[in-house]
Amino acid sequence: MFTGVRKINFKSEDRQLVATYLALLGRTNRIKEQLTRTGNIVYFTEFHDSRLYEWFRSVGLMPRKSLILGEIDVPDARLMALARGLLDGDGSIINEVYRADTSRRSDCFREYLKTRFTSASRPHLDWLEARIRALTGLYGSVGEVKRKAPDPTRHPFFASSTASSHHSRFFRFSSDRAKCHAWSTDERSATRTRRATASEVR
Repeated sequence: MFTGVRKINFKSEDRQLVATYLALLGRTNRIKEQLTRTGNIVYFTEFHDSRLYEWFRSVGLMPRKSLILGEIDVPDARLMALARGLLDGDGSIINEVYRADTSRRSDCFREYLKTRFTSASRPHLDWLEARIRALTGLYGSVGEVKRKAPDPTRHPFFASSTASSHHSRFFRFSSDRAKCHAWSTDERSATRTRRATASEVR
């Protein structure tokens, strides 16, 4: 969303996602390519639509929202779809393994998922964590991300993290991800950490 004009820009590294966005709106606008500072390609479309622009504003979105975004007016039935979109834009899914039941055996490990949302607006993350907790029963925590080198000219940045071996309530993963497995050292190190975008989660 742009300031001063009712113009909407939708951008993603996934061209199909941009095409789906246009299809859902019934629009045939052109999808363009743009190089990022790191040399990657992102796809985007932009158009003027006063009604859609004002609807976005009515539910809590606005131009230059990074520092001031707060609550978004979304019903429970659509909250997970919103969360997936937020993960795809400013978040990550981490799959990790830790040693479990170490008092009785040394080869038992438990696998769990961690979701991490990031934003420069702490009120937005506080709201999101509370809504997800109320809907799924999964508790998260919100805190400031500490930079390696403090920079007083930069605005604070925050993250909301939720970890659980029963994250299937959030992502509908199969229940066997919460089981205890006996793994060899090679198998464990090969699957210790995996990051995924929200578009990989079905």
